[in-house]
Amino acid sequence: MAFSLLVALASAGPLGAQTFRGYLAGGANASQLDGDMLAGYNRLGLLGGVGVWYDLSDKWRTSLAFTYAPNGSKASGREAQRPTGTFLDIKLNYVTVPLHVHYMDWLSDDEIYYRLEFVAGLEYRRLINTETIDFGGRDISETINYRPNGLGLNLGTYYSFTERTAVGVFHRWGVLNANEKTGTPLLSKQLSLHVRQAF
Repeated sequence: MAFSLLVALASAGPLGAQTFRGYLAGGANASQLDGDMLAGYNRLGLLGGVGVWYDLSDKWRTSLAFTYAPNGSKASGREAQRPTGTFLDIKLNYVTVPLHVHYMDWLSDDEIYYRLEFVAGLEYRRLINTETIDFGGRDISETINYRPNGLGLNLGTYYSFTERTAVGVFHRWGVLNANEKTGTPLLSKQLSLHVRQAF
């Protein structure tokens, strides 16, 4: 349903004073989980999605997107040689629906678009698949039941090279990632690089 709404809004184009615009986004994630006894943003993955923004005023806009976002953690080379916990590799792959508010500043030379956007918002996360490997190299995914739904907090900024093309960096926190069986909290953290291309 969310995807259908995005497609409909993206194809709507300018509607009077309301301005909708669709975009594609892609990039990379570096992730870690607090609570798994592993350090560092060692779980790497690619992300991608489609979204639409709506200009609220000259400097403010809001956006809604539908994205695929890998998550999890991975032991470093040192940690793999000297185990400090139970896990070697945790993969948590999500479909997310982020809702963001953008504040824009620094007009381009031709005054057509703003170069900087400061972004904040929340995202709904739906877990689509997992893989958990212990330090013995065994797949123990079936013994761990992660919560299928979660909530995330996102903060980031974009720099626009043209009216349509921008690059951004984000820090994302997962609020409700936990093992249903044990109740052990696993707060997810992600550093993300985004490339955004408007239609």
